[in-house]
Amino acid sequence: MHALVVGAGAVGGLCAAALNAGGADVTVVSRSGGRSGELRVHAWDEVPSEAVRRAEAVLVCVKAYATAEVADRLKAAGLPPGACVVSLQNGLGNEETLAAAGEGWAVVAGALTTAVRREGGGAAAA
Repeated sequence: MHALVVGAGAVGGLCAAALNAGGADVTVVSRSGGRSGELRVHAWDEVPSEAVRRAEAVLVCVKAYATAEVADRLKAAGLPPGACVVSLQNGLGNEETLAAAGEGWAVVAGALTTAVRREGGGAAAA
């Protein structure tokens, strides 16, 4: 399974690490790139379109004000119809924004029920 995690903060970092530990092929993207624990974080400009096009699941873990930009970038990079897009965000209207941008994306809302924090080296911990 290939997963694309958009946002490398505490939530995105924790989800990316869990997917990676479970054996998924994970690409992590943020505005500026860097590291999230042991995972490389790509800046948007560095992400090969192929990594977006082959994503079976996309976890959107950004602040609500960045949702429209993320949706536009996913569409421009060729996220295919039928891709599962999971919004792990606070706020209202995020799912609708993602669904309006996508061509047949399966958009769902998700929630974490555990506290998450960032630690040294960019790692996330519950």
